[in-house]
Amino acid sequence: MNGSHVAGILAKYTPQAVRVPAGVRVERSFAGFEIGDEIRALCDRTTIFCDVFRAPNSDEVVCIGPPFLDFGYPRAVRLFGRRRRFVVEEAPWGPGRMSILRVIGTSDVNAAGNPNVNLQVDFPEFGIDVQVRLPGAPPPRPHVALTLATVQKDNERQWLDDWCAWHHRVHGVGRFVIYDNGSADRDDVYAELASRVKGAAFIVVNWDYLYGPPALTGLKFAQTVALNHCRLLFGPYTDWCINLDVDEYLFNAASRPLATCLGQMRKAHVYLPSYIVPMAVDNSPGRCFDSPFRSRNLQFERGRKYLYRPARTSFNNVHDVVPRRRWVSRWTRTAVKRVLRVFGVDPGRFLAAVRRIAAWLTPHPAGRPGQGDANGSEEPTLFFFHFRALNTGWKFPRRVVPVHPDGHVRDERIAAMRAIVDSRHRQPDRDAVPYPALSGDSGSVT
Repeated sequence: MNGSHVAGILAKYTPQAVRVPAGVRVERSFAGFEIGDEIRALCDRTTIFCDVFRAPNSDEVVCIGPPFLDFGYPRAVRLFGRRRRFVVEEAPWGPGRMSILRVIGTSDVNAAGNPNVNLQVDFPEFGIDVQVRLPGAPPPRPHVALTLATVQKDNERQWLDDWCAWHHRVHGVGRFVIYDNGSADRDDVYAELASRVKGAAFIVVNWDYLYGPPALTGLKFAQTVALNHCRLLFGPYTDWCINLDVDEYLFNAASRPLATCLGQMRKAHVYLPSYIVPMAVDNSPGRCFDSPFRSRNLQFERGRKYLYRPARTSFNNVHDVVPRRRWVSRWTRTAVKRVLRVFGVDPGRFLAAVRRIAAWLTPHPAGRPGQGDANGSEEPTLFFFHFRALNTGWKFPRRVVPVHPDGHVRDERIAAMRAIVDSRHRQPDRDAVPYPALSGDSGSVT
């Protein structure tokens, strides 16, 4: 993607949260987890849905949020008083991690020209009544080849500038969807970011939900829900998506640009390994590239991310993705639910258990061409650098990894990354440097 002197496009979106009604004494209890008062304060116990919106290019209203757990599964759904068919979907990770309620058949509501839809959902012990905005979020324009999603809070502006400039100028990321978890002065932060990273499109989602306790991975709902929210609401306007934190930088050592590689890819998902780049305590940098080194002893870490096609993805988590199985039609799921009810089986719990078992039995999707051996015998061509000393405020306080400089080797690729980003900030109208000139075909470390 060529550099453009046109300022970035900035759009903002505020989700429509639905929480337990006042006076209802029902909340998530997280049975099976030892939770004290300090951890309880970090858990989202009252949010039913983080957002309710009309699905793009679909005759559905989508309600997405943390797992239902103690709320129970919806028993009936109404639009303007009329009962509607609905489908409940749950992710196969941890205690659910998220839930999706799809209300099917809303074309007659749109035909009536109503700006809002009255949605009623009956749970076992309570009911909710919300007004859903139509059409919801305006469709992002134009359609882009690659979208990058992240959750962030109060990261330094220079980190955001470098991160966005690198992925836009070098990798051709056309749209950034940033789920802001309550940053201070976020209006100023993103206005400045859009003015500095020329030609990119930004969507800032006000994602003001509790992230979850650092020590209990299974209860971190905010990020998992955000990534699936991006797939469902903004995914139809992009060919590929990737989620990275602000301390993670995508790197492509192949001779072909990333856009060319993805354009020739038939697979729906591509997993990426990572290099950990530790930084010494006494060198705590103000920006990633001020410490262009990596440890002599570290190979690729097991933590990974992935590129995925939204249209061919069923669920996406931080480090895993579940492909859509097209042979299981919506009609088949409906028929199975009716049979289960005849035998007194809860369809939601049964199908959620089946998804978890299927995800556990199914091998991870293939599609890792030229990525080498993770044991270090051959370096992959597509991976990301994880600058461990940086961290994001929405997870937990910043951590710094103590590494003595004697244990480092200089990585010229990281030094070159800074040179390219710096040149973009100084000369935003200049065309991007071809990627192979940065890394070479071998991607060797000197």
